[in-house]
Amino acid sequence: MRKDGEPYMPSNATEFDCFYSRWCHKCANDDPDVGDNCEIIGNAMFCEQPTEWTYRQGQAHCSAFVPFEAGAHPKPEPRCPHTLELFP
Repeated sequence: MRKDGEPYMPSNATEFDCFYSRWCHKCANDDPDVGDNCEIIGNAMFCEQPTEWTYRQGQAHCSAFVPFEAGAHPKPEPRCPHTLELFP
């Protein structure tokens, strides 16, 4: 079991996918709807050890995690299909 605060780095793509789905996919720092991409992920892809990725209670953890709140970045409303300008 890893000690709290030890650095965490995924050892392969499968492990990264699990980490991503647990943390990054639900984080406001990596919200594709507003074009934000988390720099931590990009740096890790270039083999830089993120200081934010550590072990906590034996599990991989990201200290930069910000929960995505539904409605924080609302998607634009779709245009009305009956608008004349949409028809030739």
